Amino acid sequence: MAANSGLMLIFPVTDFSDAVKAMTISKRLLGVSGIWPLEIRDSLFISVAIYGCVFNILALLDLIKYIKDFRYVMANVMENMLPHDAKSYAFGCIHEFLRTIMVISGYVGTDCLVTCTGFHLTGQLAIFNFRVKDVLNDSYGSRRGIQKIVLRHHRIIRLADILEDSFNIVIGQQLLGTTVQLCISSYQMLSSFAVVERAGIITFVMYECLLLSTLFAYCYMGECLLEESMNLCEALYLCDWYELSTNDVKSICICMIRARKPLRLTCAKFCVVSLRTFTDVSRRQYNSCDEDFQNSMNLFDQLLYGLNSQFPLRLCCI
Repeated sequence: MAANSGLMLIFPVTDFSDAVKAMTISKRLLGVSGIWPLEIRDSLFISVAIYGCVFNILALLDLIKYIKDFRYVMANVMENMLPHDAKSYAFGCIHEFLRTIMVISGYVGTDCLVTCTGFHLTGQLAIFNFRVKDVLNDSYGSRRGIQKIVLRHHRIIRLADILEDSFNIVIGQQLLGTTVQLCISSYQMLSSFAVVERAGIITFVMYECLLLSTLFAYCYMGECLLEESMNLCEALYLCDWYELSTNDVKSICICMIRARKPLRLTCAKFCVVSLRTFTDVSRRQYNSCDEDFQNSMNLFDQLLYGLNSQFPLRLCCI
């Protein structure tokens, strides 16, 4: 018992309860749509997919029908139009309830799974970087320790490749959709400013904060993965490689060469997911808002100039 307590003082036990809770939440969310990777239910997924396709097709047809009405188009995109009769309103509430469940299960569950897997991979890299320093302290000799390092590095690389191939389209869709939604919500927020609608302003500010937080979670995960994979080369260099044989040093050099190519996640193979991507999207959103605001001010100046030319005395009195 004393020996075990001494080992616990030297090597503190890591609490993985939060990680288990995160994976359990992902399992429950994805299980509603039948897309949990370890328990795929095709019948449930097909029904949810058909419902989503019907909803999107009807929304697209409604958008095409009133494509010339700009206000209706914006309201259709933001999905804030309510029917007027009670029967249609009741069916709309039922539809929104089912759609909310589908969105929470599909989108939020996928976000939880991707971020949990990405941070798990980042943690594996951090542990690997720590264990590299003790390559000479292996009980079976340095050759066995280097063999373990090479195999572990290969497994981490394979896991990162699987994660990239499986979710690069999902991450790209998330980035593109978030960018479009940020621009549209910014336009709606400026419209609420124009009519001094406080409820609309608060709603869209909260909505943009949620979108930015989701985007930041993806970009922060990608940044952590990049940073930890780049630290591996330094960790290999700081180990006592000068006490190894020539063949073992060659193995260390091969690992260092491979570590110079960092592990990363991409948005549909177009750009790397990192904090730089987050700043680029935020800057584009700010530029879009600034451009819309400048256009509104120019329109107001033109209107004021026209009124001043027609009613100069009245405006001067004002």
